[in-house]
Amino acid sequence: MQRAEAPEGRSERPATGHGQPRTVVTDLDHELGCPARRQPSGRRRDTHPHRRRPTTPMPSADLHAVVISTALKPGSKTRTAADLLATRLAQEGLSIDLIDLATEPLPACDGFSCYQDERVHVMTRRVRAADLIAVCFPVYNYQPNAAAKNFVELTNDAWKDKVVTFVANAGGDRSFLAPLPLANALMVDHRCVIVPQFLYLPPAAFDAAGRVVLDPLTAELFEQQVAAAHRLARAWASRGRTAEERG
Repeated sequence: MQRAEAPEGRSERPATGHGQPRTVVTDLDHELGCPARRQPSGRRRDTHPHRRRPTTPMPSADLHAVVISTALKPGSKTRTAADLLATRLAQEGLSIDLIDLATEPLPACDGFSCYQDERVHVMTRRVRAADLIAVCFPVYNYQPNAAAKNFVELTNDAWKDKVVTFVANAGGDRSFLAPLPLANALMVDHRCVIVPQFLYLPPAAFDAAGRVVLDPLTAELFEQQVAAAHRLARAWASRGRTAEERG
């Protein structure tokens, strides 16, 4: 059987060759600093003007981070870890609002009267103003402490579409997955963007004076966390601002 020839002016195979993928970089990939993704030949980029992502990231000076220490003990290791992260984010150019629940107590969430408390109103406004939220918590029973969950419940209305990162300090080295219950709740309930890297601090990460001392590998991973948090917050804030400008 003879094969039918392709009509004149048309090629039987795409210019890139049958089965050869071509490199495609989306606007959001560019904002997040992601490597180019490869797609099969023949697939076209969506260039619809109302679906395109912004290509100009928000300057770091316009980004605001809220860093929360959820330990209720004054002078805790959690507060020390929160100070470490706040300092590092400030070096990246973000403005910082540090919340320490040991010195700024909040009521227990009862689902009703707590939302009439002025302290809750103020805290909710502070969380809503954030482009990046860093939750620093001690690990109790392999999960974030109850005060961390209570804080989210009290400020519930302010968490939608936030970029969130975590720092956990624990009494052992086997609670590495402790952030996941809180991360899952924030993703599902509030559509938060969770920074995939987080800092986990076992007892060995603190010296005799209570200062954080990171080994070379943990220090490298911490820098990756800071860079990812900064990059995601900048891209996500630019996305939201551009959407508002379009109306």
